[in-house]
Parts: sequence; C-alpha cells; structure tokens
Amino acid sequence: MLKKIFSVTLTTLGVTALLALAPGVPQAFAATSKVIAIVVDFGSGSSKATISHCIRVSPSATEADAVQALITAQRGQSLRWASSGLLCGVDGYPTTGCGVNEANGGYAYWAYFHGTAKGWVYANNGPAEVTASSNHAVGLQFETKGKGAPSDPGPSVAPRTALACAHGVLDATKRPTPTPTHSAWMATLVAGGLIIILIPAAFLVLRIRRRAD
Repeated sequence: MLKKIFSVTLTTLGVTALLALAPGVPQAFAATSKVIAIVVDFGSGSSKATISHCIRVSPSATEADAVQALITAQRGQSLRWASSGLLCGVDGYPTTGCGVNEANGGYAYWAYFHGTAKGWVYANNGPAEVTASSNHAVGLQFETKGKGAPSDPGPSVAPRTALACAHGVLDATKRPTPTPTHSAWMATLVAGGLIIILIPAAFLVLRIRRRAD
C-alpha cells in the first residue's frame, strides 16, 4: 500500500512540475482551426492587384475577422467600417467615403459574396455577421457602377480557383511563445521545492516502515 502511495505521489509531483515549467502547454490543445479562401477584387477603378489567398483562423472567427487577418498579414492594413456596420475600405481603398452614389448613377461600395464550384452568390448580410466556413470562398468586390443588388458582378477570380489555395495558406492562429511571468517562475520554484522535500521524505517513511516490519 505504501509503495502505491509513494508511486502516486511521484506521478503527481512530476505532472505538477511539468505544468509549472511549461505554462503554455494548455494552449497547445486548443480547438482545431479552419482554412478560409478569400478573394478581394479592387475593381477597375483601382491599380491594386486582386488578392486571392487562403488563411487559417480560429473556429470562432467571423468572415470579417478572416478578411482582416489576411489584409493585415499581406498588406499590414486594416478594414475601414461605418458605424452602421457597412464595410467602407479594404487595404486603404477607397481612402474616403462609404457606399457612395456616383454621378454616373452607380453605387460605389464593397459587395460581399460567397462562392462555391458553381460560382459567386451575392450575400445580403455583412461579413461581420457570418461565422467563417471552409465550405465556401469569401469574395469582396469593389463596385463602381453597382446597384447594391444580386445583379452586381462578383470577383474576377473564380471561387473554385480560390478554394484550391494554390498560393498556400497563411496562419493567423500562430501566437508567440509566452514569456514566463514572475508568477510562472515562482510556481516552478515551488514545484521544484516540493519535489526536493517530499521525495526524500517519502523514502524516509518507506525505510522506517520496512524497519518496523
């Protein structure tokens, strides 16, 4: 019985020490991520090249989060939003305005699409309202003569091509290795001290018990 208790004590101490020495271990068992295919087409009025890339995001990420992560990773830019939730700018384009009625009668805005092998489908909601999914591509197209309707054309890159992730997958889930804090170092010292104290004590108890027998 005493040997069993001694074995359990050593195991418990070992686990405690490992957790103290590696405070980042719990994060390694986070839920699985997902890969999102994204196409951003700046339209004929911009000199910016169309972006078509895939990015790995967390399971809870929205499609807006995925687009933001991609633009940040590739261009170091942010998305620009109106207080109403309307997407106004991507990668600094356009620099001003948000959903502008043009003199030509068109509506200039960022149209939002979902794409499958069958093509692009206009989305009536916004990317911040939809949880990102690997089942379809996300498309953003800047319309200069748009109507704000499903008849507006989708991005120039086909969803089938985007979903192939031919340019690789960027990873937005990577986090820097955490730097041990003061409390983490203290926990390590405490665990080490317990091992130093309790292991000899356990051996001593076992030795006394054997002599008593």
